[in-house]
Amino acid sequence: MSLRSYLLAVIALAAGVQLMSQYWYNTAPPGDPALGVSFSCRQTADLGLPCAASFERLVRDVGVRAVRLSVYWDQTEPQPGRFDFSQTDRLIAIGARYGVHFTLVVGVKGLGYPELYAPSWLPAAVRHPPTMADYTADPRLRDALLRYVRATAQHYALNPWVEAWQVENEPYVVNVSEIHGWTVDPAAVDAEIALVRATDPLHRPVVVTHSAWTRMDVRWKTALAQADVLGEDVYLKKRILSNFLYLYPYELGPLTPNLPGQARLAAGEGKQFWITELQAEPSGWGDPLRRPGDRSRTISPSLLRQYLDVARRSGASRVYFWGAEWWLYQAEVQHDPSMLDAARQLFAAAPAPTPASKPSVAR
Repeated sequence: MSLRSYLLAVIALAAGVQLMSQYWYNTAPPGDPALGVSFSCRQTADLGLPCAASFERLVRDVGVRAVRLSVYWDQTEPQPGRFDFSQTDRLIAIGARYGVHFTLVVGVKGLGYPELYAPSWLPAAVRHPPTMADYTADPRLRDALLRYVRATAQHYALNPWVEAWQVENEPYVVNVSEIHGWTVDPAAVDAEIALVRATDPLHRPVVVTHSAWTRMDVRWKTALAQADVLGEDVYLKKRILSNFLYLYPYELGPLTPNLPGQARLAAGEGKQFWITELQAEPSGWGDPLRRPGDRSRTISPSLLRQYLDVARRSGASRVYFWGAEWWLYQAEVQHDPSMLDAARQLFAAAPAPTPASKPSVAR
């Protein structure tokens, strides 16, 4: 390569880098969203931590006041028609002592791996359909699913600490590696939402979530049309192929998901826009939560602050961190409180969550 060609290539690369940086994730004015976390007793158990004590430390010491909890179907209905809400009840009772408000996630798709939580008493052909399409196509699953959704909505119908419902978790995300490409039919989501709304005398808002990798993914529009609150799950470093190769969906210039545009569209319809998951734990192959050598590539106190800076520019009125259980594991098992301390500082500086409300424009 001649010197002239080399210089032209360097100039072109520099211009490309500059162009890619001039998008909302660097240029939009930062907002001041309220903060929350997702929490799962399944995750604390996987990390060897006690659930209730870990949750109480999180709300007491970090100052968390908004929490997403899955009412996991397989745990809630261990036998057909027999419901057990004791685990969720216990966490809500702990949270109530500190003024915590909850968004409860119902549906066959819940928070965290393995994502699908159909109970084992359903026939195997129902729990593992052969096609990579609509997971809820079998009427036996749909009927049982609606029975559990109705029972959950009835159980928490008058609970003052439940401020919102989330129906399904990322129902339109095709996750081939973990759930074999199954998605949830929009008609099934509509039926669950209608049942929740009909059962809830307090008319609390309904959240539907998505997780876009690029601007070309427009399935969030289906979620927005159905919901009172559109939630986007935002991971700024996504592993692909190996622990050494990552995609940065929020550094893609014109291909970056246009979260401020989603927020504006939601506001124009009298709805809210939240980031329901913001990456706050390691990402990688194998068991990255327990392997400290991997984590610095995807999360650290400084990266947590960087990720929140992007979230603040998105137009979201709320941001829920994903990974709070790992903060506790780092502090209590690895004797490294740096993530917990960083989170405590961020929560102390953030505004208190305003209780979620139903849309300002009639559906």
